[in-house]
Amino acid sequence: MEKMRRESMRKAIFQQFAVILSMLVVLSNLSFLHPQVSYAEESENYIGQVTSAIENVSAYIIENGVNGEWEAIGLAQAGKEVPEDYLDVFHQNVQDQVIDALENGRIKITDTERLAMAAVALKLDPRDINGVNLIEMIYNSPDRRGGYDTMTFQGNNGPIFALIALDTKMYDVPSDARWNRQGLIDELLRTQNDNGSWALNEAFGTPSVDITGMALIALSPYRDQPKVREALDKTVEWLSSVQTEEGGFDGGSFVGGITSEAASQVIIGLSAYGIDAAGEQFTKNGNSLIDHLLEFQNADGGFKHTMDYDFSNGMATEQALQALVAYDFFLKGKGNVYQFGSEQSEENPDEVETPGNGEENPDEGETPGNGEENPDEGETPGNGEENPDEGETPGNGEENPDEVETPGNGEENPDEVETPGNGGENPDEVETPGNGEENPDEVETPGNGGENPDEVEIPGNGEENLDEKEINQDGTVANNDKNQSSLEKNKHNKIDNGMETSMQTENGGQLPDTSTNTFNYIFIGLMAVLLGGFLWLFRKKINMKDI
Repeated sequence: MEKMRRESMRKAIFQQFAVILSMLVVLSNLSFLHPQVSYAEESENYIGQVTSAIENVSAYIIENGVNGEWEAIGLAQAGKEVPEDYLDVFHQNVQDQVIDALENGRIKITDTERLAMAAVALKLDPRDINGVNLIEMIYNSPDRRGGYDTMTFQGNNGPIFALIALDTKMYDVPSDARWNRQGLIDELLRTQNDNGSWALNEAFGTPSVDITGMALIALSPYRDQPKVREALDKTVEWLSSVQTEEGGFDGGSFVGGITSEAASQVIIGLSAYGIDAAGEQFTKNGNSLIDHLLEFQNADGGFKHTMDYDFSNGMATEQALQALVAYDFFLKGKGNVYQFGSEQSEENPDEVETPGNGEENPDEGETPGNGEENPDEGETPGNGEENPDEGETPGNGEENPDEVETPGNGEENPDEVETPGNGGENPDEVETPGNGEENPDEVETPGNGGENPDEVEIPGNGEENLDEKEINQDGTVANNDKNQSSLEKNKHNKIDNGMETSMQTENGGQLPDTSTNTFNYIFIGLMAVLLGGFLWLFRKKINMKDI
């Protein structure tokens, strides 16, 4: 009898223990016990970190000297005063990269676009710089040697930065322009890959995270157009799908692997499109894209190219500054970092193309997006034909076949294809692999700046050939031993926006970290005490019955 009674009591204890455990599970999942923290709220917590990072990187750039347009643009939008001595650099760049380059037929449209943007940041009129109308030179893109339209000669970079430059102050485009806004939009939509990405150009079809981020920047103001919205939604999905568990993007050995520059360009693009770079869609394994970029900042305030280096790189630094300012604009609802207001052209006050309206001028004879060259020119860029007087053909035959520079990584060869983000200091920057510019000066990434045609100067540090990867003809990355001395030396050196953009953030619920949340510690402790109390009472009851 006694044995049965004890067994019955034991079963009762276990049953009640099971009930209490079930209650714990239920209670732990009740929403009122876990204050919901949205990604939007968490993103606001980044304001302090981002502000501090902007202050530090701005101080680094100013201390080392402003040598490029992208540095100047970033500083201006960060609310910093651009040093006066940069004005001399700016005007010299206009002379070298636009006026002189136009005369010798080696002009790059990305140089013109970058300088136009810098002029706006400096509160100058880009329609009259040293007697040159940079805005007109964008929408009436000149031909370069061989009769190739400069707008399309550098692949997608030309149309991307044409839109961005024209939209800095909403400059008008006349009806008889070679390229109107809709034409540029259609050209970019035409070259988009099926998965939503973009490559440097059609001949080099491998998706580029950097170029994709830049295209997102350029097209974001036009998302009211259904076809643009559809294209960019696909772009965002692709970018999220290729984000690494560390929160960044791996461009492969061609660009040095996981780089800060890729993260920077995507942040600028997402911010322009109204997507939170620290939101759920761009947070992998607890690492947001913003967290990832901040990991590249060094103690001196500058940013490194990859985690393999412990010193600050000029190109990485200027791109990071723009990305941080762009995200700061996003958090504060200030719009696109590259827009500075509105300016109505005196030439054609009745015709203003507004981002998002996507309408063509019915009087324009050129089919939008066709990028046609001079009607008197029989050669079409990219067709592989050579001009008997000019060996330069977009898409084939690089001038320097032994050195294909990686866009956006601070390439050593001054003849690089500039991609947005490298600053375009050297007008002969990064040659686009696959587009075959004779003058590898063809693809611009913000950050290289194209300042000195004879010397690749990395903005912000004044050093040559920082952390660059030289690409062999077989596609492998060559060792750049001759850069090491420069690397070591550098190691020790120290808008008012004119259009409202939809700032829709992704508000996904996220539970607090139960391992560090004080509330949960208290809750678990109380439940443990409660459970212990129940067990003590049952044990006491059993003992009393034994007596």
